[in-house]
Amino acid sequence: MKNILIPVDWQSQDVHLADYAKAFEHIDNKKFSAFFLEDFLQHSERETAAAEADRLDFRFEIEKEARALDVDLQFLANTQNQIALRFQTRFADLLTIQASEKSWRERAHELPPGFLENMGCSVMITPELTRRFDEIILSFDPDFSALAALKTFLSLYGKISREKSMTVITVISHDESNIVTEKCLIEFLQKYFSNVGTLPVHQRNLVPTLDSLVGAADAPLLLMGKSATHFLNNTDRMESLIRKKGSLFYSV
Repeated sequence: MKNILIPVDWQSQDVHLADYAKAFEHIDNKKFSAFFLEDFLQHSERETAAAEADRLDFRFEIEKEARALDVDLQFLANTQNQIALRFQTRFADLLTIQASEKSWRERAHELPPGFLENMGCSVMITPELTRRFDEIILSFDPDFSALAALKTFLSLYGKISREKSMTVITVISHDESNIVTEKCLIEFLQKYFSNVGTLPVHQRNLVPTLDSLVGAADAPLLLMGKSATHFLNNTDRMESLIRKKGSLFYSV
């Protein structure tokens, strides 16, 4: 059973539960766990009775849609603070957020510092839930943090991604154990995917290389570990990725 977390109030009004069902229709055994991201935005104030009533109505409509679609959806019962939410994410496979340039620009800065870097599961930020990515860019760091993202990605998207082209950016290391791990990883990926290329770079050139590849790509999916912070902490870089219909899939 794959457990996918969705913040129901981040998305634009034209995004519905049906879009999530379609985006993950290739996964037979799944459930969605919903929560309100508004609970964690820094500007949030105590809700009025009217606002709480609107929220309950919104939740009722989503649950009604889930029943109509025969989609397994439950709202998380305990998300009153970041620690509680982080604990819940430990039992999830993926937190997915649909974000347009506008919503990222207007709302991302309202999230508490480090909020998206401290989830207990992989995170995917995408501009269009139902659009398939055209190519994969894997940033493989010497600390191996990208391996967790790769493992989750393969469990969720592996069977529909074998024919996608993949570029593996490897950070040059002189540590023998890193070199061996990198070699084994490349061999595995070349057997799994039909089109895999490698691009070794020095650490200092990693971010410019990522920027260049994103600029030249069409609907890329960036698969990353800790290097994802270069996008999460840079609004211009993240908006550039979203503008290219690109998605960020990471574990930190």
